[in-house]
Amino acid sequence: MAYVPKLALLCTGAYTMTAPLSGVEGEIHALVSSRRLSDATALARATLEQAALSSDVRARVQIQLSSIYLLTGDPTSRTGAEAVLALAGLPDELYDNASYIQLLATLAGGDYVGAQELSEAVLSGTGTSHGDPPMIAALTSLAYMAWREGRVEQAHSFLRAAVRRAQRGWLQPDRLNASFMLVLLLTTIGRFGEATNLLGPLGD
Repeated sequence: MAYVPKLALLCTGAYTMTAPLSGVEGEIHALVSSRRLSDATALARATLEQAALSSDVRARVQIQLSSIYLLTGDPTSRTGAEAVLALAGLPDELYDNASYIQLLATLAGGDYVGAQELSEAVLSGTGTSHGDPPMIAALTSLAYMAWREGRVEQAHSFLRAAVRRAQRGWLQPDRLNASFMLVLLLTTIGRFGEATNLLGPLGD
């Protein structure tokens, strides 16, 4: 089996949504950013217990909680994401974010068959959503699985596609970093020049 980094390396921090955060969502994000994950978890749970919470806010907080669970290795990360996907009438962004968490949580849990099926559904357009977040997660997940099985060239192709998709505007410091994983792959197989060239824009 080829060397692959631990799955935790796929995520450089807590996932955030593109819309500006305010109120309790901003507080949860601030707690996660300061690495106070237990406090962030407690606040998210308490918020979700409020009966009067709007569906959009409930979904956003649930996604934040699921992202925390993903960072800490809690298997309920997938359950929370799927709960959001089961809701009707939410903005597309929320379905994209929930699909992102669902896919990475499935992969992190070692369910490679499930991750393969979810990734293929995203790429084929038959999944719940196929915006940038789930698309990048799908490509990176397929790369991770290919790499662990020794299919390095396929992993390289998937990661290249993920990086190009991220460069359309979704790439942020605290999100899934396909570029970082691609650098690791290139370094592992001795293609140092390509890795150095990729590190240039990452450091800007």
